[in-house]
Amino acid sequence: MGSPSTLEGAPAGERSESSPPSPGRAGAARSGAALATTLWRDPFRRQRARYGPGAGFRWWHRLGAAAALLALIGILGVLLAALVGFLAFVGGIALEAVIG
Repeated sequence: MGSPSTLEGAPAGERSESSPPSPGRAGAARSGAALATTLWRDPFRRQRARYGPGAGFRWWHRLGAAAALLALIGILGVLLAALVGFLAFVGGIALEAVIG
């Protein structure tokens, strides 16, 4: 009886069954499910995971991921080339110092 219900927002003993109807659902039936939907609106409904036939990544997500991957590979490639060039330069100077 005193267990909290996250769906309806209040423990069963504290809920008032005679709440005024919300403007959006004035004609809805006042069953338990209809009451629950008028009292509680899901703040995360746009972030819920999709499942079934509509599940999957959208094309713009794939495009953004491909662009980020190409940028990461490009940046890492430039850094690796700079490191190899720096080591070759330092190695050439060291070789000159040892020989000469």
